[in-house]
Formats: sequence, structure tokens, C-alpha cells
Amino acid sequence: MLLGAILLLSAIVQHVAASAGAGPYQSLLIWYAYRMDIEAFGIRDNRLAPGITGSAPDGSCYFDELMDGLQRKGQNLAPGQQTSVGTDLTPDVVETAKEIRGLKSLDSSGNQKPFIYSVDNKKLFPPGHFTTPNPLLADLLDGLNSRMNAARKELGDEALGDTLKNARTAAEGIHEQRVREMSENLIDTANDYLQNEKHSSTKVVTEELTDMEGGKYTRIDMAMTAVADKNFIQYWAGFSPWLQQFKGGKTDKGKARSHYNAMRGFQGLSGRLQRKCL
Repeated sequence: MLLGAILLLSAIVQHVAASAGAGPYQSLLIWYAYRMDIEAFGIRDNRLAPGITGSAPDGSCYFDELMDGLQRKGQNLAPGQQTSVGTDLTPDVVETAKEIRGLKSLDSSGNQKPFIYSVDNKKLFPPGHFTTPNPLLADLLDGLNSRMNAARKELGDEALGDTLKNARTAAEGIHEQRVREMSENLIDTANDYLQNEKHSSTKVVTEELTDMEGGKYTRIDMAMTAVADKNFIQYWAGFSPWLQQFKGGKTDKGKARSHYNAMRGFQGLSGRLQRKCL
């Protein structure tokens, strides 16, 4: 496992912050988890999205039906808004994510505004699934992972084919977009931590990467920073616990905390999907 993955997967996710870039990929991850669940176990009372009936012959949903049906109240697609996915059960992840960003919903005055993915977790799982009124991102990811893992055990990875492959791509896309959106904030926060908490003159080394959509972004190069400072790994072990003290999303450190936790959560799910199901 890469050093960056080892260092980033050290704590439990607290909650998820909204992300315009990652949102479309999150809707696609949910779609592929839904399809895996349906393919393995069929339509039944305890399926994912049990309260949403679609127009497929078996009563399951097509992509736009599921995405819109899971939205929180007041966040639905505007009339006539849809992707080109139609009845395709394995739409291309990257191209569909781009389409979703161009969709519109309605504001309180009936005017169109950009569609923002905002899933109602209580619509996604059967009644009684969550034990708290406000489930955390960790609860959502555990639930999705459990369903996908059950489907993989039932059918096998080879039988799931593109459905599993695309679920992996969607999970990678979520993590990638969250890193892309919060990279500058995280870099600044990490340098602040090293300077003021650890009294180190070290500044993190960065690297430029290209995301699935061809966009450039910068992230911390953990391995090269560790080469530059032999104490960095020891310092970094305390970064996440230190960051958790900054509650809320109104400060730069609070925003860094929220996105960092979400980033690690989806990275963890992506890692589990990549591994062979035992």
C-alpha cells in the first residue's frame, strides 16, 4: 500500500462536507451499489432505496429515477432535466459525472439553479437501518460497503463485471475530486500544523496530478516530504487528532477537517472495493 494511503486511513470519519466536484461521483457510486444489490438479490422489501419504484420491467429504477428519487426535499431535478443515460445500466462514470454537473433544479421561487447532489440517507436504506436520527458519513459508507460486499460474495466479482468496475471508478473519482477541491486548504493547514504545533521548519512537498476528467490538481507528496524530513511521519501521525478540534465549517481549519475526514472515508471504501472479496 502506498505511504499516502497508510497515513490517511488512520481514523474514523466524522461527517461529510458538501462537494460540487465529488457529488456526481457519489451519485454514481450509490447507483452502482444499488445495481449490485439488485443483480445479486433482486427486488425485495429490504433492498436499497426500498421506497422508490422505477419504470424498469422488474420495478427497479433507471439511473435518473434513482438519483432524483433519493434527493432531499426541495433539491429535486427541474422538470425535463435528465442525463442521457436512459436505460443503460452501466453508464460511463466520468462522462455521466460531467453531465450531472450541467443539470438544474428549482429554487424556492421556481427559478432554475444548478443541481446539487444531496442524498437523503433515510431514503437509501430500509427503515430502522440507522440507529441515530442524523447518520454520519461513516454510517453511510459502512452500509454501502456491506451491500456491495454481500453482492460480491453472492455473485463473484467476475459476474458483476462492469458494475463492480464502475463502482470502483466512482469511489476513486469521489476521493480524487475531494483532494482536488481542498488541496490548497489542506496544504496550508498542514504547514501551519508543522510550524506552530510541531515547531518544525519543514514545509510539505507537493506534486501535481491529473484527475479522471483531465484537470490538474496538487496534493501533498507524503513520500517526498518524508524524505525531506526524517521526523515527518512521526509529526504526521498527530495531524488528524489535532485537526479534529476544529469543529464547524466556517473557518479554514474547520473546512479542512470536514473535507479531510470525508476524503479518508471514501479512500477507505475505494481501497476495500479494489481488494479481492473474501
